[in-house]
Amino acid sequence: MKNRAAGKAISGVMPPDQQNDYISLTDLAKYRNSDDPAGVIANWMRNRNTIEFLGLWEELNNPNFNLLEFEEFKYSAGENTFTLSPQKWIASMRDFASVEQFIILVNLESMNADLIRQRLPPQDRIQKL
Repeated sequence: MKNRAAGKAISGVMPPDQQNDYISLTDLAKYRNSDDPAGVIANWMRNRNTIEFLGLWEELNNPNFNLLEFEEFKYSAGENTFTLSPQKWIASMRDFASVEQFIILVNLESMNADLIRQRLPPQDRIQKL
């Protein structure tokens, strides 16, 4: 399966139910900077909107969600000194999660961005996600 971004073909991953297409954040990062895709992801994870989305998803789906740690991340997100990696997020919020689960979460963020562009209200976006 291929998706198009800025007119370029980008490989995607297919979810188990085979009903919806997902764009792989890793593939997008590799397209943006093939030498350092991890840097692209790290920059994305510094964004306050990203942190808020990840926190909402965790709050809805993770009974062991560490709200105090999340509030610290949320408060610091966007500052020049703030850094966050997928590994740090997993260790802080989801110490039981696998990298595969985090990739699914990242793909949900991509879907959420598309729903925001469609101007859907938050309640409708959550139902679709």
